[in-house]
Amino acid sequence: MWDQEFFYGTYAMEDGFVEYGTAFCLLLSAFVLARHAISLWGRNAMLASGLTVLYALLFFFASGEEISWGQRIFGWSSSEFFLENNKQAETNVHNLIVGGTNLAKSLFGVGLTTV
Repeated sequence: MWDQEFFYGTYAMEDGFVEYGTAFCLLLSAFVLARHAISLWGRNAMLASGLTVLYALLFFFASGEEISWGQRIFGWSSSEFFLENNKQAETNVHNLIVGGTNLAKSLFGVGLTTV
């Protein structure tokens, strides 16, 4: 039987194994993509290299967002803007509430699904 309380309290908790593991894999992917972009640039594949750099930056951004840019790791507080506009009072974009709309659901959900 699946113990939902154990799962959320152990694996899926804030600052837990899954969150840091996801951030690490996204960061590793960003470095792999950046290295591949350099390789493509060396072979004069400028367009492919540029697109690969874009993906590397997106993966780096996602990694930083996953851990709120190291906010709890380094122990800094959110700025006034994020305290007022972020549903978890964290320094990240994906939890912003803009005009009463959850940015993660409206922009990232539809936008990333389409991409």
